[in-house]
Amino acid sequence: MFTLPSKRFVCMRALFLVAFFSFLRISSLVPYKLSEIGDPRACYLTPSSVTSTAQGVLLRITHTKTIQFRERVLEIPLPRIPGSPLCPVTALEEYLGSVQLPPRSPLFVCNERGVNRPILAHQYNAFIKASLSAVGLNSANYSSHSFLKGGETFAFSHEAPTAFIKAQGDWKSDAYLVYLTLSTENKFKILHSLTNRLSPST
Repeated sequence: MFTLPSKRFVCMRALFLVAFFSFLRISSLVPYKLSEIGDPRACYLTPSSVTSTAQGVLLRITHTKTIQFRERVLEIPLPRIPGSPLCPVTALEEYLGSVQLPPRSPLFVCNERGVNRPILAHQYNAFIKASLSAVGLNSANYSSHSFLKGGETFAFSHEAPTAFIKAQGDWKSDAYLVYLTLSTENKFKILHSLTNRLSPST
């Protein structure tokens, strides 16, 4: 018998996809603790951070690890992928259609007994690990940081300009390079493109 996904699942699906495509650190996604809520120094996303556009969704962020004094606005686009179960915009729209949130509330909440309770960092990590264990994967190898690393590596392996990866992840330095993981297949692809230039026929 078909059953509708739980509100927590709908919320977490949106959170997972936003995390993957935005390259945001966990502190920019959800609060670490309840005492952060309402603190002007907190970095977590709010409904007022989200703007819909014809092409997708734009996240407008004014406080991150690298924006300490709201001296600029970081704009992070999320793509619309029609018909894909991995579309972050569809997942976010489905989630936002299931909750009513004030503009400055944490963006990701779960309604429990009629009360919206923010998803905190430890709950986010726990849900990731529970989901991986449910499909037989070793959850010890993964955390919320895996979305940042995975999103950047996916973009890099599909030849996204490094300038885009750096801007999307709001990196001030080239430290983001340590998160990029090249597959063996891609390493051979790069080597072949280099060695082809050394062949006698070139």
